[in-house]
Amino acid sequence: MNLESSTQIEPATKILCIGASTYNTGTPQVISQALQETNLLNDWAIIWAVHDYFVIPKKENCINDIINYNFHEIKEHLIFVDENFNYLIQKGYLYILPDSYWVNAYPEKRIISRIIIDKNILMIEASNSEEIYQEEFDYVDNIENPNGIDNLPCIDKIMIQLADNHTGKIAGLLLAGLGKDGAKGMLAINRKGGKTAVQNPEECKHDRRNNTYSMPITAITEAKNEGRSHEIITLNIQKQANTNDIKTLTEWLEFIKNN
Repeated sequence: MNLESSTQIEPATKILCIGASTYNTGTPQVISQALQETNLLNDWAIIWAVHDYFVIPKKENCINDIINYNFHEIKEHLIFVDENFNYLIQKGYLYILPDSYWVNAYPEKRIISRIIIDKNILMIEASNSEEIYQEEFDYVDNIENPNGIDNLPCIDKIMIQLADNHTGKIAGLLLAGLGKDGAKGMLAINRKGGKTAVQNPEECKHDRRNNTYSMPITAITEAKNEGRSHEIITLNIQKQANTNDIKTLTEWLEFIKNN
């Protein structure tokens, strides 16, 4: 869905940023179901900052196929950030940021995104300018990402910019993934009083890469080093034994709605 088709423009005062990389099979569908069960999008906007989301060939319409398959139940709430444009962050929408596969498959666009304030309104700026591309490189260098610019979007950058620029309610959720991206961004949100949670590292497993828990583990460790903490949640619909202290995704979304 593009912005022009929206009948009501209402800037979001509550924003959740979800970061991930090599996530577990079925993760988008679990998120979609939890959003339906909690009606979170009635009052919130969501930014989807995920590496390796598309993994697409150069094939027409494949992007829409992937998005609609993963988020079929809430597809009318989706906005794919794929044009040179400043996207107003509105409540009721999930904004999907381009990943490195999309950028490499469509080099003529090479859209990179960042969070900005424009006339006191929070926006996602999407651009192929050299300035915004260099900014992405600088953030990636700071987190010592071994895959460099091949892992887009930079989760740390998006979360830090959200924490720095948004004056309303914010929250951060970091799911499975390899590397360190997201740890600094989650801390930035936590420091601003936002609710933060990571996926239970014990359940972070990818079909082709086995254990993919280093992103949530790094976030937990860096928060602990500052005397802070992130809640641990599970994406398993049925809780495992001895995990009563771990919320399901639906329970955590209800928690951030009400607190």
